Parts: sequence; structure tokens; C-alpha cells
Amino acid sequence: MMQTLEYAPLTQQPTMVNQYPGSMVLDCPECGGQMVLRMSYKFNKPFYGCLNFPHCRCTHGAHPDGRPLGKPADTATKRWRIMAHAALDPLWGRNDAGLHKQIQNRYRRAVYAWLAAQLGIANVGEHCHIGLFDAERCQQVIETCKNATRQQILNWHAERFPQTKQRNRRPPRYAHY
Repeated sequence: MMQTLEYAPLTQQPTMVNQYPGSMVLDCPECGGQMVLRMSYKFNKPFYGCLNFPHCRCTHGAHPDGRPLGKPADTATKRWRIMAHAALDPLWGRNDAGLHKQIQNRYRRAVYAWLAAQLGIANVGEHCHIGLFDAERCQQVIETCKNATRQQILNWHAERFPQTKQRNRRPPRYAHY
């Protein structure tokens, strides 16, 4: 009697969709093809790359969960976005190593609220993101940030969004020395 051998199916390596639930297929702004989520081995993080890679070198950043960072843009718009970040980010201290992360985040929220008010953007959280801006809007960001200082923006923010009274917090248990 001949025995039939049963083999377990081969296990496939997990795809990027399984690893990153926020991933999607995007339209390439350069060639019109598709952009899919890939892993950058140089920077060890996900990014979107065009399927027509050797001929089209368009890429787009991704969040750690695979969601795209804004909308993919052509080369000219990408350059304007980089210049807009270069004008805006020093106002909230992106590369200021002396700032604590919580203070940096507070400054960032204030700067983006100020920028949204200056540009007439209603919903700061969803619509005031340089990754969503086109070239003309990026030029507006650069012009708006030219003569602004961090202190002016923080004063503007304090006037419009007064802080609520801090509640009295109990010191931690270990602070009894």
C-alpha cells in the first residue's frame, strides 16, 4: 500500500499590508503609475515608492503605521514643501536640542494654530499640514514666516487660547525626602 504524504503549505513572508494596516496604494504624481508601501533598509522605516522604479524615482514618506504623510507631490511641489518646512520648523524648535520634547510639542501646536489663522485654514489638525499643500500654498507659508518670531507667535497664542487654571497635583510618593 502506498502512503500519501501531506505537506503543510508553505508559509509566506508577511506582506507590507499585513505589517502596516494603514498602508494603501497611491497614484504617482510623476508618471501616473501606482505607489506602494516599501521598506527603507537605509533608514529602517516605511515609504511609498513608484512601481515603475527604475524609470520613475518618485517617493513619498509614510507614518510608522504605513499611512502616507500627506499627499504625494511632483518634484517641484516637493521642493517647495521642503522650503516651507525650512521656514516654519525653526519657529517651533524642530532642531533645537535644548528644548524638552513636551515644550517643543507645545510650541509646535501654537505655531501651526498661528499658521492656520494666517492662511485662513479652518481645521488645524486635518488641513494645516505642509504635506497637503501645493506649491502656491507653500510660497504663502514662506512669506508668512519671514518676519515672524517664536515669541510673537507664543504671545498671539496666549491671547487667543488662554490656559485653564492648573489643578493642584499631589507630589509623587517618592518625593518625601
